[in-house]
Amino acid sequence: MESKPLTSFEEWVDFLQLRFAIKIGVAATLGLFLGVGFSQVLNRPDALVSGMWTVVTAIVVVQAHLGGTYMAAWVRFLGTLVGIFVAGISTVTLGSNALSLGFSNFVTVMLCSLLRIKDSVRIASLTVTILMVLWRLKPDISPWTFGFFRLMDSCLGILVAVIVTHSLWPMNATSRVRLNIAIILKKMKNLFQEILKKDGEEKLYEKEKREIVALLRETNTFLEESRIEIRTRTSIEDWMFILEHLERAYEAILDLKLARKKYVQEFIDQGLGESTKDTIRKTNKAMDQLADMFESKKAGDRPVDLLGSLELLDLELKRIREGKMTSSFSLQEIESFFVFFFNLRLLGEELCKLDNRVHQIYAQAQ
Repeated sequence: MESKPLTSFEEWVDFLQLRFAIKIGVAATLGLFLGVGFSQVLNRPDALVSGMWTVVTAIVVVQAHLGGTYMAAWVRFLGTLVGIFVAGISTVTLGSNALSLGFSNFVTVMLCSLLRIKDSVRIASLTVTILMVLWRLKPDISPWTFGFFRLMDSCLGILVAVIVTHSLWPMNATSRVRLNIAIILKKMKNLFQEILKKDGEEKLYEKEKREIVALLRETNTFLEESRIEIRTRTSIEDWMFILEHLERAYEAILDLKLARKKYVQEFIDQGLGESTKDTIRKTNKAMDQLADMFESKKAGDRPVDLLGSLELLDLELKRIREGKMTSSFSLQEIESFFVFFFNLRLLGEELCKLDNRVHQIYAQAQ
């Protein structure tokens, strides 16, 4: 995406990830303090190792929002558990050397795949490697004891990460979903306007298209993470409905490009032309209003009667069909005409569905 000049303090805070940096700093400090302190209370000889392990876990688990933190915590816990299990068996039976380490990592990857926890593969392999290598520094300690305390350190680091994420600027993944949808709607409007231009720029069209696809992919990821959040108010079903119809509206905009505008214009008389312009104007306005509602989390007014414009457009299209005005045109021209108006109507209908659902959500919240 193109970089824009940063004009406000808030934009600089976001650009430098200041809030996230503070979270990481606090998590690292607490992790080392608690990890070393926990080890000293239990009179363990590896206090610094415990502190390091707790800090690493806390840093890995802390994410910008709650859903990501919960997911990272679960991935870290499962990976550590599998890694400790494999490292313990391998160290006891095969010892700690290059060959046993390689074989242990091989087994770890297969075991994670078998258990269907592929997201934990790297953490599990890292745990195996660190445990087997560090155990050689303290061979008098049982590998199982060494592994057990590493699990305790991981749990402590996870606890630190969750507390920090909840305490310092807690943000739900659903908030990121909401803000992303507002941005997508604005970009869809830009894309819609670019397609309707007689001399629209292909580079600008492709740029907006790439950015919308990236945002949709990111938003779906945030939605998956929001499933495990405790503090989510809006139901997952509502967000799934919104994303599904948002993607349909986006596809309708893309399909508008398939219609050749020069052919479509040949069909349009005064009545259809006025109805088409009114529908396009209200479609743009509807996307603006939806974006504003997602940004403000408030159900706005409904001055745009997009549904009424679509009904008038249907009447004009029916008049064109019944008047057999298409008989003098080629098949290619007729195809462009119907592709254009089918997708214009589809876009309007999807926006109306989105508007109804969003008003229901925020009206209930108010």
